[in-house]
Amino acid sequence: MPLDKEGRCIMLSAPRAGYGKTHLLNQVRQKLLLTHDFVLIFPDQDCRVDASLVLLDVLRSMTERAQNASGLTALDRIARTLLAMSLEPLVESGEVPSDNRESALRAMREQPVETFDFHDASAITAHWILDHFDVLGPRLIIELAQRLDLPLKETAMWVEALFDFATTPLFDPVRVGRLLEAVTHQPNVAAQDSLHVLMRLMSSMRRVVLVADELEGLSTNEEGAMRFASFAVSYTHLTLPTKRI
Repeated sequence: MPLDKEGRCIMLSAPRAGYGKTHLLNQVRQKLLLTHDFVLIFPDQDCRVDASLVLLDVLRSMTERAQNASGLTALDRIARTLLAMSLEPLVESGEVPSDNRESALRAMREQPVETFDFHDASAITAHWILDHFDVLGPRLIIELAQRLDLPLKETAMWVEALFDFATTPLFDPVRVGRLLEAVTHQPNVAAQDSLHVLMRLMSSMRRVVLVADELEGLSTNEEGAMRFASFAVSYTHLTLPTKRI
């Protein structure tokens, strides 16, 4: 499915627990791993699922460190690619000067993760952005909001939070906590709007799939089931009418 198309809400059902739903989901995940990000979402102890809980689940999933010595997370890659996406038109127009414009544009398009490695002293573009972000930041926010048709206020919050995350040392123990604090304690930004913009930012690069598994308990909890269904149906930016498979 193309990235510019809406997704859909799919309900996978079986006659009993242990029938193989989770196994099937894992097979699908492995098959689509190169092009899709799968995020598990969890109801709380009251079987409640809402935008604030899902936002935390997404961020926790995206900030898990890679299983290697790099320390990079999926969110690092997302943040660097978004910076490249927003800076590219400014370099192309000449608003941001470059000694070798074609080379700089090629690097941003083909190697955004390496080009915006703020922890590599040889990444000249990254360190130039770091030195000029106070002035350049508002222009990057506007470019990204216009390109993806996003609200400016929420886009600004995410660009600033992701820039701080991307420029903080990879193994700094407070890095994830500071990100969560920045995006969950915004008095003028609703959790649903924040989640919607984050999902739009992420899905501009890869398909994002939210997976709610282990929900058998909802079969005997009518109120919890209604809460979950309400979230799925009301979050129209993420879902279309349910299809049973």
